[in-house]
Amino acid sequence: IMFDDKKGRRLFVTINYFDEGDGELYVAYDSADQSGRTDSAHKHTEHVELTNSGKRTTRTFVLPDARFANRQASRTDFRVALKKGELFLRKVVVSDRPPADLGQPQ
Repeated sequence: IMFDDKKGRRLFVTINYFDEGDGELYVAYDSADQSGRTDSAHKHTEHVELTNSGKRTTRTFVLPDARFANRQASRTDFRVALKKGELFLRKVVVSDRPPADLGQPQ
């Protein structure tokens, strides 16, 4: 467990991946969202389309209300997901501080 804050905490998940194919990448995470519009243990970030550029790309996802109480499968807090195809990850960083280039592909 990283923390279990029922009010949630703003976190940033930065992912470095190989941009290949045409799927949609997102992060599903354990959130403190109590709106009832979503299963709070499996809330999704925005979806980012792969462009098949054949290059390594970095993308940061904002989790405005992360709870991280191990409520996902296998007692995890988040997962990087792809709607179709395969995804090759190089690095995943979770931080409470935004990177200087927040959300910009590199």
